[in-house]
Amino acid sequence: MNTPLEQHLAWFSGLTLSTLARIETVYAANARFADPVHALTGRDAIQVLYARMFDTLETPRFTINRVIAEGDSAFVAWRFDYRYRGRAFGFDGASVLDMDDAGLIAHQQDYWDSADALAPLPLVGSLLRLIKRRMA
Repeated sequence: MNTPLEQHLAWFSGLTLSTLARIETVYAANARFADPVHALTGRDAIQVLYARMFDTLETPRFTINRVIAEGDSAFVAWRFDYRYRGRAFGFDGASVLDMDDAGLIAHQQDYWDSADALAPLPLVGSLLRLIKRRMA
């Protein structure tokens, strides 16, 4: 049988709007989630974040590239690919996951370059490209 971590990673890899309904098998009710632009508490708030992702982006998909696990914690390197207004985008990131005694995610800290994620936005993306050109 798969470990809870393996089950969670399979859920992330196959995440769709319909599989989002099984979030209670992945996150603890009072789970904390943080990334460069969000700080959320509670499984319901995390579910809203993922639902918004499906409302905003076309074909969002996480690909798990590497996992290092020790005890109730894991480091997960991943790639997030999606389409926005018909154009393909993606960026690499990593998550640190801490599981509770029931094997559910109690805390998730995501790390990724927000400049890569914001590049598709018309005004922000143009500004970021200008800054990158000037720094090169």
